[in-house]
Amino acid sequence: MAVFKYYNFQLLPVDTEAHAEVGIEGYKRVLIELRKKVTGAKRQRAIETIAGRLRNDFHFAPFVVTVLDEFAYGEFLKFDKVEKVQNLYTGQDEFEGNQGSTSKRYDYLFAFDYSTHTLAIQIAKGLPSAQPLIDALIDVFRPIVDEVHPNHQLHIQELTSAESLAAVFAAERYKRVEIEVTFSNSQELEEELFRNAGATEKDLKSNSVHSVTHIEKPAKKGTMSGLSMLAKPLLVIATQYGNANVNYKTAEGEWDHYHMRDYPVKEELVPAKEETHQNFMARVFHSIRSAWHKTAVAESVDRELQELGSQSEDASRNDSENGGELV
Repeated sequence: MAVFKYYNFQLLPVDTEAHAEVGIEGYKRVLIELRKKVTGAKRQRAIETIAGRLRNDFHFAPFVVTVLDEFAYGEFLKFDKVEKVQNLYTGQDEFEGNQGSTSKRYDYLFAFDYSTHTLAIQIAKGLPSAQPLIDALIDVFRPIVDEVHPNHQLHIQELTSAESLAAVFAAERYKRVEIEVTFSNSQELEEELFRNAGATEKDLKSNSVHSVTHIEKPAKKGTMSGLSMLAKPLLVIATQYGNANVNYKTAEGEWDHYHMRDYPVKEELVPAKEETHQNFMARVFHSIRSAWHKTAVAESVDRELQELGSQSEDASRNDSENGGELV
């Protein structure tokens, strides 16, 4: 059995008036260039030159990249570099490393869907936690993006299971709500959620907005009785395009802390008997669509957000009729 989690890649134009979105072919080109860099680095026995850096002198690098029409797949490595091995008792050098010498190596399968620009990566021993992994992936992909899409900026976010928001929405009181959302260029962007949050995709795109950070907190020593009309839809959007932290009081009267990255979307896949590796990786690719479905909120929450959207539109209409405007 192999378990995977999922990361949403976004290449956003630095200036939306001057540059368009890269589209499916743009993401595919990034993976084509990644394959070229891997081939060159392996030929020179210098894979660490295209790796991301991790703590304790570990590296995280692509090692195998296969590019197909709809998706790419391959393997990442996490490894350290060994220069010398010493005897524990004498302190004398027993081994001197050369190119490719490592004392620890971990392998992770991956698949990348150009259409949803999403990476599925295997959860296995030694896989870095969310933020170090995101940082390492940015180290790997940013030089390629700078080369092939110099007018775009790379953002990576982990997909979160929307079920994890149930306790947050049902909370009795709140102390602090902090949400960060990276504007999406996805064709499947839920425009209605942005509209409910008091902003539209058109507004964000026209102003070249890449991210929105929203914080709600009460007066000192106080608490909040609920989430605002802005916070609720932003929390939902963050499951696909961001992160959130919420301090809330449960129905049992206990204070708890919700950290969105504690609830990544996961999918389990079991290789079939005598199944080819390419066929298995095709199933990993198809699991990406299933992963995105897990970021969708429950119908009850969706209805509540729709009601918020109607209230927001009514308020905007009343302000307009009275000669004012929302800011």
